Amino acid sequence: MPKRIRWTYTTARAAAHGCDLTVSATTGAGDTWAWFVVAGGQHVANGGALSMESAQEQAEAAARRHAEGIEEQSRQMTLF
Repeated sequence: MPKRIRWTYTTARAAAHGCDLTVSATTGAGDTWAWFVVAGGQHVANGGALSMESAQEQAEAAARRHAEGIEEQSRQMTLF
């Protein structure tokens, strides 16, 4: 028997802190909101939340952390 197909649809897309942010609604076992952060075509972070607003906030926070990590690495490189 084939597996049940889970459909997703993109509901929000944005750019912040040099990253592309996507928040998608998923249905299945329960309504959840998945979020993904991509920088330069590379996966940075992802997660899930119970509301669209929370997913957007978490995606933005992950993008900010990623950007801050790059800035910190750049500062350390200039010290050497």
